[in-house]
Amino acid sequence: MSISAFDDGCRNVSGLARIFGRDRRTIAKVIQQLSVPPTGRAGGHPTYAISSMAAALYSPGTGTGADDATPHERLDHWRAENERIKHEREIGQLINVETVRRDVAASLIKPMVAMLDTLPDRIEKHVGLSPEQATELIDAIDAARMGLYNELRARTEPPDDTPEDEK
Repeated sequence: MSISAFDDGCRNVSGLARIFGRDRRTIAKVIQQLSVPPTGRAGGHPTYAISSMAAALYSPGTGTGADDATPHERLDHWRAENERIKHEREIGQLINVETVRRDVAASLIKPMVAMLDTLPDRIEKHVGLSPEQATELIDAIDAARMGLYNELRARTEPPDDTPEDEK
């Protein structure tokens, strides 16, 4: 659809979306945000002047997306977001993902480690292990705990980004 320089016709939201190459939801959002007055009705739908929609769509700060914001507005937005994140972290609403991983892992592992610590004593009491068997059991449990610790540490620590030739 081509529009001559003198055509200031009125179009509904779908027609405006085709003319400006935008989604009709974006057009409707701008109309609502900027309270663009309809110029009439066609087919039961409000119509809007193309010139007033062009002014509304292409004026700085229409809020239709990051690409439509001025550089200063984008900078203000990201500064505000960074301040919000800092505030949420300070008041405890935002927690570092590594802290969560470590705390969850600790809460899952702690009861198992406590059970492993008491296992040799319980088995010795109920089965009657010899001192050599108890020592062997303790050594096996310690090896399993160390393997668990190493695996857990490898999965929860951030990767080391140091190049191999610098190590």
